[in-house]
Amino acid sequence: MTIKSSGTISIQDIVDEFGGDAPHSLTEYYRGGGRVPDIPQNDHIPTSGTISLTDFYGAVNEIVRTITTGGLKASFGAFWGQNVPKRAIINGGVTRALLNIEPGMSGTLVIDNYGEIQGYGGSENRNGGDAIIANSDNVIINNHGAIRSGGGGGGHGGAGGRGSYPTTIRDGEQYSKGRYHYYIFGSLTSIYWNGQKIYSNQHAAFHSTSQRIGNITYYRGTFHQGTAGNGYYGVSRVRPTTSPTNGGTGGAGGRGQGYGQGKQNGSAGRTGGRNAGRGGNGGNGGTWGGNGGTGQTGANGNVSHGSVGHGGGRAGIAIRKNGHSVAINNLGTINGSVA
Repeated sequence: MTIKSSGTISIQDIVDEFGGDAPHSLTEYYRGGGRVPDIPQNDHIPTSGTISLTDFYGAVNEIVRTITTGGLKASFGAFWGQNVPKRAIINGGVTRALLNIEPGMSGTLVIDNYGEIQGYGGSENRNGGDAIIANSDNVIINNHGAIRSGGGGGGHGGAGGRGSYPTTIRDGEQYSKGRYHYYIFGSLTSIYWNGQKIYSNQHAAFHSTSQRIGNITYYRGTFHQGTAGNGYYGVSRVRPTTSPTNGGTGGAGGRGQGYGQGKQNGSAGRTGGRNAGRGGNGGNGGTWGGNGGTGQTGANGNVSHGSVGHGGGRAGIAIRKNGHSVAINNLGTINGSVA
């Protein structure tokens, strides 16, 4: 508070503002003497010598700043490091991001919050942001509004498992007598592939154009040497194989609720290839002070299992003390933990 600026003033007005021990004397209240802070608002109070009640018109026992954006240290300027009481007021209707109580503060600091102090929401897989971080001692927080830590981001969905499907592959026609050829002479048919005789039958169908051996079919190709209907031909083959397919990608995790942004749900996973698994959905972002959801595990394919989804980010801390002396009087709302 501030002592009145005009009218009758009493020693009790001074005691109410600055405290003191009875019996009271004005000499207790020299500026800079331990009870009255040496600040510009009190320049009219002497530091020694003659002192009177009227010297205390408009005197204050603390530096008061109204905070909207920016840092506390910048708002208090040179007083930040001075051993004087300080009070920061955040009015109702004001919404601001992270409030950092910077190091190097001397004296005491009272924060009266009537507005909203909000941490940032976490992006995919990331933690939410803190609302207040203390890096100095002797702080009192009087919360009449809301202090909300940011929600954690949702986890990315896991990839779907790999798949495959049966198909065939054709090895193109080749010819090299004694190495790659399809030979016909009357009812005799023989086939060479890569220098190996893989088929020979004296009673094969005359002028056959193909032969199936196991699960591979060999085909007669272009005539190269011999007489009409008999001789050496090129050879090709068709054999079974499997074609691999990729699993679907996982969906993105949603962002967490935070300063300037709402909670976002995770997106759906993508469909995989043939016989492959679908990607898992991304986890939903957390609300104020809440963790982000874990991404879903991707569906299995016929070759491999889907991968596990990523864990969601943790919620931020509403008031992070960092081991400093911080007292909290909560008459409003706090979303998130105090640590």
